[in-house]
Amino acid sequence: MRRALGEPGSRAAADSDAAAVPGDGALAGAERTAHVVGRPIPLLKRIVRPPLSDAEATVGREFPALEYVVDEAAVRAFEALAARVLPNRRHTPSQVVPPAFFLDEPMQCINTQFSQSGRLHAGHRIEGLAPVPIGATIRSRARVTGRQERSGRLFVEVACTVSVVEGAAEIPAVAITATLVV
Repeated sequence: MRRALGEPGSRAAADSDAAAVPGDGALAGAERTAHVVGRPIPLLKRIVRPPLSDAEATVGREFPALEYVVDEAAVRAFEALAARVLPNRRHTPSQVVPPAFFLDEPMQCINTQFSQSGRLHAGHRIEGLAPVPIGATIRSRARVTGRQERSGRLFVEVACTVSVVEGAAEIPAVAITATLVV
């Protein structure tokens, strides 16, 4: 039988009775449990990270991999955005994720460690290697592959491979190279 909080015989009543009558032997040895009386107020917290600098953008530097599932809602939202940006292009829903969906993946990998992936996004090359089905688990890996100075600015090239994870295997699906001004 359940008893209301504070009703005689309930655990809360027993705890409050024990607190009210210190040294009362009747409740000595009674089982005590934790009671949740309130929850902490959620606060927005952010990780403080520096922006990607020329000292950090060394050739060969690898960034932590990202892993996630591409759900249908995200793909449909991307397709709707593409239809608004490119109204003359025919958009038909598909069960395959468009390669352009992954254009920002190099920057997302960099942002696992740095607050900014550079001061300017100067270019992109993207190549579809294999279809990515909606609902697939994706693993993205990025690394710095080149550096060059032009007009007094440092350009950093970041290569990213987006793979479909199937069991222990990773099947490369999209290759992206982003050029960033650091």
